[in-house]
Amino acid sequence: MQSKLPYVLVMAHRKGGTGKSTIACNILAEFSKKVKTTLIDADSQQHTFKFNSKRKNPAPVANIKNVKELVKFLQQDDGLTIIDLGGYDSEFARAVLAYSDMVITPLSDSEFELDGLVDFTSVLNNVITKSKREDIKPFILTNSVHFNDKSTQKAFKTYAKNNMYEVFDTVIANRKIYKNILFKGKSVSEIEPFGKAAKEIDSLIDEIIEKA
Repeated sequence: MQSKLPYVLVMAHRKGGTGKSTIACNILAEFSKKVKTTLIDADSQQHTFKFNSKRKNPAPVANIKNVKELVKFLQQDDGLTIIDLGGYDSEFARAVLAYSDMVITPLSDSEFELDGLVDFTSVLNNVITKSKREDIKPFILTNSVHFNDKSTQKAFKTYAKNNMYEVFDTVIANRKIYKNILFKGKSVSEIEPFGKAAKEIDSLIDEIIEKA
């Protein structure tokens, strides 16, 4: 990842409740131990900001309110920026996507999430066309599925072949531990370092670095 810096990693989906903030919290905690990492929480619920504020060594936070501030920050940044983008469409949201290097869209087998993906794909296509950013890397992350579920990720890979996405090999299972990180301010890797959830997040981190 060091050789790729500065780098902008965005968690995005048109629907709320897909696990964007949960994933953002975990990768923020782990990446901040490896490289200079700044958080921009553009989700109105501010879950990632709250998680970060509870940490013993919180990552720096950039309080960005508009496109002008975003551009100014990114022009000066020399590290990794993780942006938790809210489930909405706006000029600012599209600017975030236009300045991203990698976009991660967590997705389960919910029909509501799949329907939201269709809308989000249209938005992202429009952003890439207008910004001429053909180097943006959009990824689907199979998230919050049963640990024995193999068919959902397979279906996502089929979808990705006909669209702009790649699909991470890592699958994030629906585990109770992911629901307990917010108020602890600790990643699953910090709560249970040798647990199955920690292995999932470590695998995701490795893939992000490899595919950056």
